[in-house]
Amino acid sequence: MVNVFVPAHITGFFSIFDNEDLLKKGSLGVGVLLNKGVITNISQVYDNDDSLNLYFSNKLAILINGKQDILNQNIVLKIFELMLNDLSEFRIKFDEYLTSNSYILISQNIEVPIGCGFGTSAASAIGTAICINEFFDLNLSINQCGKYAHLAEVLFGSGLGDVIAELSNGIVKRIQPGAPGIGDVENIVSEEELFVLTKTFDSINTSSIIEDPFHKQSITNIGVNLGLEFDNDPSPENFMKLSFEFANKTNLITKDILDISNMLKDKSLGVSMAMLGNTAFALLTVNQKENICDNKFMKDFNLYKIETRGIKIW
Repeated sequence: MVNVFVPAHITGFFSIFDNEDLLKKGSLGVGVLLNKGVITNISQVYDNDDSLNLYFSNKLAILINGKQDILNQNIVLKIFELMLNDLSEFRIKFDEYLTSNSYILISQNIEVPIGCGFGTSAASAIGTAICINEFFDLNLSINQCGKYAHLAEVLFGSGLGDVIAELSNGIVKRIQPGAPGIGDVENIVSEEELFVLTKTFDSINTSSIIEDPFHKQSITNIGVNLGLEFDNDPSPENFMKLSFEFANKTNLITKDILDISNMLKDKSLGVSMAMLGNTAFALLTVNQKENICDNKFMKDFNLYKIETRGIKIW
């Protein structure tokens, strides 16, 4: 049995970089990693559960948050397909490892809202690739696993830069677009402990925005300019300021998030919209967290620490 934790990632602002080579296609921008995310588990199962859907010659079952989820299991299936088709060693071991009365079970516990700007599809893809690598002793590096995750994300249109960010820690600036090993990131170090407060209203179809030519051009023009402004002051406060400016200038921000911003902007380092999801997020210092969490209306919010250690495998 193998377990992998991959932190969730909230992007504040970004720009899109197309490329015919999908490993070079990606985004630049800045985001923050959370201490909650996706926990993926892989194991060999011998009991015969007729209620499970089985894939790949009836040798693979998938559970998302303890149940079958046809929509959100697709990223797991795509990782399995990509790795089986590309790695002859994996295909041989997958065929030989299993007996006729057993199958592989991949189970995922997604600790944050799905489809709401937390990078869950990327975390799911990374966790699956690493689990396959560890379970079948394929001797791939984390970056090689990340390449399969990036390919799956781009093929589905579910993300462009979450994968390379989620292989890092803390506040992450993407400085070169593309998959891990091709793209590159920098970590923004904060001198004090920071927290992320979120409130989710609804999901957004990421592909409907990042694949739309009008949105892509607007996002990229605005995101590139804000990235240059961030370079002059790479502080958590400026990250939040520019994130709000991005959400506003791209017209992606919703009334719900504007209301949260008006309520919390003087009680935090700033408030903006998670890209891409109808989720408000605020950055808090320790003192701000203690003051704000005493309010009764905070029961509708979720509070996270910034993840500083990154991916965990056990």
